[in-house]
Amino acid sequence: MANIAVDIRSLQVNQLTGVGIYTREAVLALLKNDHKNKYRLFYSGFKPINLDFLKALDEFSNFSLIRIPWPNKILNLCLWIFNFPKFDLFVKADLFWFPNFNFWSLSKKTPYILTVHDLAFIRYPQFYSKKMRFWHKALWPKAKLRKAQKIIAVSENTKKDIVELAGIAPEKIEVIYSGVEIMPAKEASLIKEKYGLPDKFLLYLGTIEPRKNIISIISAFEKLINNDYSLIIAGGRGWLYKKIEKRISTSTKKDKIKLINYIAPEDQPIIYSLAKSLLWPSFYEGFGFPPLEAQQQNCNVITSANSSLPEVVKNSALLIDPYNTEELTQCLAQLINNDKLKQNLNLKAEKNFKNYTWTNTAEKMIRLLTN
Repeated sequence: MANIAVDIRSLQVNQLTGVGIYTREAVLALLKNDHKNKYRLFYSGFKPINLDFLKALDEFSNFSLIRIPWPNKILNLCLWIFNFPKFDLFVKADLFWFPNFNFWSLSKKTPYILTVHDLAFIRYPQFYSKKMRFWHKALWPKAKLRKAQKIIAVSENTKKDIVELAGIAPEKIEVIYSGVEIMPAKEASLIKEKYGLPDKFLLYLGTIEPRKNIISIISAFEKLINNDYSLIIAGGRGWLYKKIEKRISTSTKKDKIKLINYIAPEDQPIIYSLAKSLLWPSFYEGFGFPPLEAQQQNCNVITSANSSLPEVVKNSALLIDPYNTEELTQCLAQLINNDKLKQNLNLKAEKNFKNYTWTNTAEKMIRLLTN
C-alpha cells in the first residue's frame, strides 16, 4: 500500500472550470477504483473546499483531508522567494501528484508526478494578460517538468509541446486522456426559463477569453444569411474578456446575441441538447471538454483543426481553420440546413465520446502512480 498525496487547491472555488473539473473527477475516480492505496488530499489557506466535492467524498474512506495552515498569499510568496515550506513536512506521503502547475516545494527525496493540460502560456503568450504571464513565469514550469518523476499529458498534442517547448524526453511523458462525466438531464423547460434561452440558438460554452476565439464566432454569426437563430455565449469571465464584451455590444446582430455568465455543470447537459451546434473554434486546446460534453447530448460540434482538437473529436465534428471566419460561417450554414449531415455526425459522435471515461483515466493513473 502506498500513501499518495494529491494537491486539491484547484477545488477551493465554488465554480469549477477546466482544471478544477479535471481534478475533481480524477480524484473521485481514483478513490472509486483504487482499493489498495490511501490518498492524502491536501489544500492550503482558509478558502473552503468545493461543497459538491466534499459531499461526493462521503462514500469513500480511502482518503484523508490535510490543510497546510498558511494563508495562500503568504505561502505562495515564500515558495516563490525562499522555496519554502516543503510540502512533505505537512503531508507525509510516498508520492505527490500535482494535477496542474502551481506553487509548491518538496524535499529532494520526495518524488512527484505532474499533469500538464497545455503549454498555451508558452506557445501563445499574447492570449494572456501581463499579470498572468508573470504568474506563469514565477511558477518555473520548465524546472518543475524537469524535476518530475513522470509527467501526465492529457493529449498527444500536449506531449508534443512538452517535448518541443520544454526539452523533456518523450519517454518521461505518458498520455492519459481525461474522461467526460455523464450528467443526468434536467427538465428542459426549467433550464430554458432559468437562463432565458430562445427556442433556436447556436452555442459557445467555456471561459470568456481571447484564446477561445469568440470574436470569430461573432463575426461568422453576423455573416449568416436568412438566419433566425440566436447566439448564446456562456461562461465565466477569464482574462482580457472586456474586448469580447465590447465586440458583442457593437455587433450588427447584438439583439440576437445573449451573454450568460457561468453555467452550473448540472445545467449544461440540457443547454447542449437544446443548441443546434456548439461552436468551439479555439486557437489552442490541451484537451477541451465541451466538444465531448456536447456530443453526449446530440449537439453537433464545429471546432478547430489544430492543437489537440482533431485528436479528441476525430472525424465526429466539423473541423475548420480558426483564422478563417468564412469557413466557420459555411459550416454553420451546412449544419442549419442539412439534416443528413447532422445525423451522420451524431452517429460518429456517439462512438467517439464513449472512448473517454473517468474509469479508464483512473485505471491508467493508478498504474502510473503505483509503479
